[in-house]
Amino acid sequence: MSAGELREKFEDFYRNYTIQRKHKYRDNISKLVFSEEVVLRIDFSDLYAFDHILAEATVNSPQAALEAANEAAMEMLRVENPSFAAKIMGINIQFTGRAGHQLKLREIESAYLNKLINVQGLLIRISQIRPLVTKAAFQCNTCKTTQMIPQRGLKMNNPTRCNNPECKAKRTRFTFLPKQSEFTDIQFSRLQESPEELPPGQIPRFIDIRLMGPLVEIARPGDPVLVNGIVLLREERSSPTSSLFDMVLEVNYIEPLTKEPSAITITEEEEKSFKELAAQGDAFNQIVDSFAPSLHGLKDVKESLLLSLFGGQERVLPDGVKVRGDIHVFLVGDPGTGKSELLKYIAQVAPKGIYTTGRGTTAAGLTAAVVKESGGGLVLEAGAVVLSDRGVCGIDEIDKMRPEDRVSLHEAMEQQTVSIAKGGIIATLNARATILAAANPAEGRYNPNRLIKDNIRLPVTLLSRFDLIHLIRDEPERDLDEALVDHVLDLRVSEEALKESLTPEFMKKYIAYAKRINPRLTEEAKEKIREFYLKMRETSTLESPISISPRQLDSLMRLSEARARADLIEEVSVGHVEDATRLVFKFLRQVGMDTETGAIDVDIILTGVPQKRRSRIGIVQTELENMQRELRGPVPREELIDRIMKTSKLSRADVEKLIDSLKTSGAIYEPKPGFVSRIYR
Repeated sequence: MSAGELREKFEDFYRNYTIQRKHKYRDNISKLVFSEEVVLRIDFSDLYAFDHILAEATVNSPQAALEAANEAAMEMLRVENPSFAAKIMGINIQFTGRAGHQLKLREIESAYLNKLINVQGLLIRISQIRPLVTKAAFQCNTCKTTQMIPQRGLKMNNPTRCNNPECKAKRTRFTFLPKQSEFTDIQFSRLQESPEELPPGQIPRFIDIRLMGPLVEIARPGDPVLVNGIVLLREERSSPTSSLFDMVLEVNYIEPLTKEPSAITITEEEEKSFKELAAQGDAFNQIVDSFAPSLHGLKDVKESLLLSLFGGQERVLPDGVKVRGDIHVFLVGDPGTGKSELLKYIAQVAPKGIYTTGRGTTAAGLTAAVVKESGGGLVLEAGAVVLSDRGVCGIDEIDKMRPEDRVSLHEAMEQQTVSIAKGGIIATLNARATILAAANPAEGRYNPNRLIKDNIRLPVTLLSRFDLIHLIRDEPERDLDEALVDHVLDLRVSEEALKESLTPEFMKKYIAYAKRINPRLTEEAKEKIREFYLKMRETSTLESPISISPRQLDSLMRLSEARARADLIEEVSVGHVEDATRLVFKFLRQVGMDTETGAIDVDIILTGVPQKRRSRIGIVQTELENMQRELRGPVPREELIDRIMKTSKLSRADVEKLIDSLKTSGAIYEPKPGFVSRIYR
């Protein structure tokens, strides 16, 4: 189809397409004078319904179609509003909806070069806005005549000869005139396959994309988007003699998609089956039994992981403070207890899930980074947590990460954002993800005689951000071992044991459907939470440790709401609260128990040091400070020990241990043998 025929067909479409007796596109062209952007959006389904031949020509020759569509719209605008038409350079035509060949990213191949396609994916990087010349002004160095040369792509199209017939120079040089040239904005980005579309065991495919004009700054790294664009060859090559090219997608239209799991399409039949399961009264138990069925037992762990998928409600308090609804879970266990398998299974069942490992993962790969692109500019690239926004990020072997890289998780877990300021790029990205992590004990196996911070190479500032921490220990127990052996042998001989289970796809959609429900606490549920919290606090005095803190109260509310969602119920019942308190109490008993006193001490989780030990350390530090002031210098170690033994009930062995621990932590030092002195910071 020639350019003239395309233009006539588009003009016919603009003038004669009607919907509900209104000329949709003729009216939209007339309204361009009142809009901030000179953009005409054409619903591709409208174009196909009006003239399928024109629609097919647009798919096969999109560049020619866009030029014809622009010329036809400008011609109509010159008739209806000539003064406005004279002021603008042209109309930006965008084809909305699912325009062109509907493909997955891994299906893009050379057959689609110069064709219009429609794809979906995640934006994983985006550059700063840069100016791109669309019409370049060149001045002849001989006769000083200026001519405008239209530009397309990233390589400058220079004039070969002067267009002034009176210029006598056969060959001349030209000077580029930036001030007289016309420019548009351009942004370079990268589109990657979404985790939920990735085939098992495959590496995510990606394609570089270009956003121009009104399309810049529409989406941010980590956003899922729908893109209509033209597949082109990249102008730059590593070598001019190379026969290999890279493909790039020149975007015509981009639409950010919702990240909410509720956006997953659920049919009426599926909704009916979900309600039928919930009506049986034991829906959550059936889901727990179907979760990672090849792993025997671990019921409490599976319950916790599943509740993290259902999640609580995100709230914004009247003073503007945001309270997260995501439930973070941490698994610590002996080797071979199934931690990695649980995290991998979570990534399958979650409506949106990403699995990564701490070994070799950097802060940039986990959160976000500023990287240098091939053209020399800087681009902002999203990491695993940002890409998991409104989903789940499973981090296996988190203890293997470098300490400086783990620090980046603090903000992501509590504020649920990732802030970055580097290379002139200052940005805050959303990271509203549930963090599920796993780690092995530092000594290989968990030592119950040591505190959790001594068993795991993780700072307490990070540990305290997890709502639940589970210890999975491999201890000989006759009955459990027999059940485990029978289960493994049954699976090896036959898979019949798994055939009764709910499928991962069913559970994924059930969870997405449940997250649409926003349960509220009943008065009975509030009273149950209040009763549990106050009862735990009653055991706390000035001398005894604090057994629970407000942070666990927030966790308890989130877990109760998640439990109600699992039953598809809009009210949190007493039974839901009891299930939540059982998990919280087990977590506090396992992780927060003082190995010396046997009492639950939440300070072990929040600070890494039991309250009793911290008070003893305070006694030593205070006495050392007083003696150092009296002697105006270092204190003899033996004199310090004797005075502390007289003023407190501590034994000599206890005092010596405390002094040695303070030396190890760097709080005190020995300026000379037999003397100690406090370090002031």
